[in-house]
Amino acid sequence: LLLSLYNFSPNADLGISISEPGDGADYSPVLGYSPSSGIYNGGISFPVTERGMGRVRVFGSMDDSRVRLQSAYRLQRVRNDRFSEVYSDDGNFYLQIDGGSLPANEAFFVVMPPGAVPGPLPAGMTLIGDPYDVTASGALAALEKPAALALHYDRHLLPEDFALDSMAVYRWDPVADAWHMVDSELDEEQGALTGAIRVLGVYAILAPATGSVPAATCGGCLLHAEPGGP
Repeated sequence: LLLSLYNFSPNADLGISISEPGDGADYSPVLGYSPSSGIYNGGISFPVTERGMGRVRVFGSMDDSRVRLQSAYRLQRVRNDRFSEVYSDDGNFYLQIDGGSLPANEAFFVVMPPGAVPGPLPAGMTLIGDPYDVTASGALAALEKPAALALHYDRHLLPEDFALDSMAVYRWDPVADAWHMVDSELDEEQGALTGAIRVLGVYAILAPATGSVPAATCGGCLLHAEPGGP
């Protein structure tokens, strides 16, 4: 598992705790800082004997402010010879992957809410719910076939007069440093936006900001986990 921490200053004093899925061991990886990218990086290795939910905790201080961040990640195995379901621990991110979607026989997927958006939102837009990051082993960046995505929202957290059809799914493009809209449809009965995707990465529901829906802020940091190795 590779861990990257974004938007922290070079003098940040950070501690990291990563737990294996299930009742596995805890790890405290050493972080290295890259001045060119402004990113802290670290990683751990463990045998994939258990799959399911693990946790990442970041704590410490930066610029006289305390840092406390916790996120859960879900480690899942996808086999190329069968249909698979990949999802977040809270169930708000759900991906249906058909057989034949991988370039190899199998891959391990990690899904986690990174705790903050990876870059500025488009002008006039706000975040609905949490962003979700899906990554896979073997440096897999895109699937061979489109996968069915469902991103859920909580209707009770939105104003009564909120226009549900104003929401759309967006994907963060780290190369272009921008958000791209994804073709999606509103499923009001299931409380979700659905669409087909092939590219892995960070996905989120965005909507035009209004006086009753406050604009989202970055939150100061981003956790991003991806499985490494073959």
